[in-house]
Amino acid sequence: MKDKSFTQKFFEMLKLRYPVLLVTIAIFAILIGGEKYLSSSSEPIYQAGDAYAQRLAYIEFYDQRPYTDNKDFFTNSELEMVQFINQTSDHIEWNRYNRNWDGMGIVGKLKWFFKRIRVDRFDPNFYLFKITVMTEDAGDIPYVNSTIKNLADEYVEFAQNRLEQTGIGRLVVVDSAEVISEPQPISPKRIVLKYLVIGGILGAIVGTILIGAMASRTSKNV
Repeated sequence: MKDKSFTQKFFEMLKLRYPVLLVTIAIFAILIGGEKYLSSSSEPIYQAGDAYAQRLAYIEFYDQRPYTDNKDFFTNSELEMVQFINQTSDHIEWNRYNRNWDGMGIVGKLKWFFKRIRVDRFDPNFYLFKITVMTEDAGDIPYVNSTIKNLADEYVEFAQNRLEQTGIGRLVVVDSAEVISEPQPISPKRIVLKYLVIGGILGAIVGTILIGAMASRTSKNV
């Protein structure tokens, strides 16, 4: 008579030990979902949508000569980004733009800046200054909405100051736009249910591993 495969033994063990699986599912669901329930208030929780601020500008040259450098000094330069962070940190609370800001090093902050604050060049001589706050970033929705417009203006002014240092021209803003974040209410019950499901899934995984270990141990003893 052939030995049973591990899969057959696993399902046999599952039939015998299915209470183990049910218990682990219940334990993890209660621990994770229950913790979220105890830590949640009865007030609605608001999740932010994306927010944008853009400025379209061109360079007005003092001597009318075209500026053809493909890598303009104020577009996405690490040095300029660090200077802009330092310049704004005394009046912009970046940890209210990105909830993880205080725990990030300078490299992490630069990576975040390059994805959220940038300048795109369009030939022959137009520059689109863009500030984007994504849903997963915003820690303080009203603060972002109230400051993102001024932040975009300050970013253009920062670039303007760097441009004036070269003596070749000045930036002229021709268009601007903002889309503020619109908070979306999320029911606390929905959040608790989500974590109950997550806990149940983790419990199912752990229970399956335990039953698999039992089946493996049984096969070794035979």
